[in-house]
This record gives sequence, structure tokens and C-alpha cells, in this order.
Amino acid sequence: MNIFRSGMTGIRWPAFLQNADAQQLAMQFQFEQSQWWSPETLLAQQLAQLRSVLSHAAATVPYYRERFAAAVQPDAIDSAEAFGACRY
Repeated sequence: MNIFRSGMTGIRWPAFLQNADAQQLAMQFQFEQSQWWSPETLLAQQLAQLRSVLSHAAATVPYYRERFAAAVQPDAIDSAEAFGACRY
């Protein structure tokens, strides 16, 4: 797949990427950056993503809203140990 073809007819460069190609290039950029993160930075980013997913689940899925109500406060998860201590 040539991700550097333009999504606009007649335009060769700069390439205007189509959605899937742009997403692939964005992911590649993120991987290029994150491969050099320290273990602490990587864990911090993983915990931030985990909090985001848990908050979304609690906000949009009644089952998780009920399960998390008494046991999991996404904003309180600030370490792997805190997540491991959750009983949901």
C-alpha cells in the first residue's frame, strides 16, 4: 500500500492522505515516539488510557456504571497497585 498517494485527484505532493492512510501514519508516529519512553512514562500513559476507558464505560454502559459505583473510581487509579486492588 502506498500511503503517500494523494486523496485529491491531480495532486501528487504534498499528499493529502485519505482517512485510513492518515490513521496508519498517525499510529506509526505514535509508536516511533513511545518506543523510547521510560518505564515510568509508559506506565503513566497506560494508566491515563485505562482511566479514560473506565470513565467511558461507566458513563455509557449501565452494567459498568452499577459495577463501578461502589468499587472503582477511575480518577483514583494512579498506580498499577491501585488498579490491582479494585474489586469490580
